[in-house]
Amino acid sequence: MGGYCTRRRRTVVRNGSKARTIGIVLMAVGALVLLLFVPCWVWTSLLAVLLISIGFLVWRFS
Repeated sequence: MGGYCTRRRRTVVRNGSKARTIGIVLMAVGALVLLLFVPCWVWTSLLAVLLISIGFLVWRFS
């Protein structure tokens, strides 16, 4: 009865945009290291997986 719908505006917070960019860069560098250096040494593939994981966590939680 006389009710009305109120729409809430969704505001995008861009405080973490720098951290998101850093996360994406870390994931890209990790993927590049993984593609280029996997046949060479095992430790580089572990480094690549670590970079991708840290990049994802920074990107996801920022």
